[in-house]
Amino acid sequence: MSFYAVVSPGLEKLACEELLEKFPQISVLKKHGGLEIDCSLEQGLLLNHCLKIPTRILLRVLTGKVRDLPKLYKKIKNYDWRPYLVLAPDLEHIVVSAHSSRLFDERKIKKTVIDGINDFFKATQAKKADAERVAPYLKQSAPSIYLRFANDELTVSIDTSGERLDRRGTRTWVGLAPLRETFAHACLRALKKEINEDFTLCDPMCGSGVFPIEALEWNKLSRTRAFSFQAFPCAKDLELPQDQPSAFEKIFAIESDAKTFDALVHNLPSSVETLKGNVLEDAQLPNGLVMIANPPYGIRLKLDNPTAFLNHVVEKLMSYKPKGLALLIPKDIKINRRYKCLLEFSNGGIPVKLIYFKD
Repeated sequence: MSFYAVVSPGLEKLACEELLEKFPQISVLKKHGGLEIDCSLEQGLLLNHCLKIPTRILLRVLTGKVRDLPKLYKKIKNYDWRPYLVLAPDLEHIVVSAHSSRLFDERKIKKTVIDGINDFFKATQAKKADAERVAPYLKQSAPSIYLRFANDELTVSIDTSGERLDRRGTRTWVGLAPLRETFAHACLRALKKEINEDFTLCDPMCGSGVFPIEALEWNKLSRTRAFSFQAFPCAKDLELPQDQPSAFEKIFAIESDAKTFDALVHNLPSSVETLKGNVLEDAQLPNGLVMIANPPYGIRLKLDNPTAFLNHVVEKLMSYKPKGLALLIPKDIKINRRYKCLLEFSNGGIPVKLIYFKD
């Protein structure tokens, strides 16, 4: 079957490496903004539990040239929706994108899709047992249908994820300007590729703890949240593999703000060493840490001079003699010290880069 893992542009290579590390037998093709994946239905659904970088996993069900609404209606009505649906979705569960195509009116496209699926189920009733089994899951996370028109070529996909996959359900207290878990995992993976030995990971400006949490849960499956594929009539209970140990043995988290530190302690297990302190003043830190941080950019948390502040952050953190330092900062900020750029992507509409300094 054909699946598509949606990935934030700039993170595709790391997402592909993660996929092949966890599913070496799967066929995958890296594309801009995602991964095309050929695998069994069970494997494709399991990706939701296992992968940390993709935003969502789509199951591709229909393709073909479509230039008008009657052709779209016919194509939708003639498809067998029973493995995935028990009734037509509502308007908010249909997502349309159109580029260089004759069909572009989102409202008319959505209505045509709903009419086609409704008429399919009038002619072919969903099984009562299926409808009863999936009813509780529909209330939690109903599947959405994605239609993409490009040069009159239509691709129809069904979302298997529901809520974005960065919403893992583990970071329950969130501070100001939080970083998405998918971005944090990609940054950690890029950092880890730079260091070929054991090290203690330290987030010196930790906020509510996204970097330590992602490091701790590096190989843990998402088990507690709902996925929309659970509302598929064809989906059976998946046999989930056992969690594997984290790739990071020692983790150290530091935060200066009292309220945010309370959130950090709430989010992290007692196995993570935490310190309430300000590393931009004077803190007692061991040498040889590998640091990673998402400092304030001066956009959501205002700064008088973001460039001067971030250069000060670099110099102060490097004064602790870390084995390595990675910082996520806006792409247009100029840093005086030489660095290596590990990643570039958009964080909430802000172009950012992950930069790396050696000891």
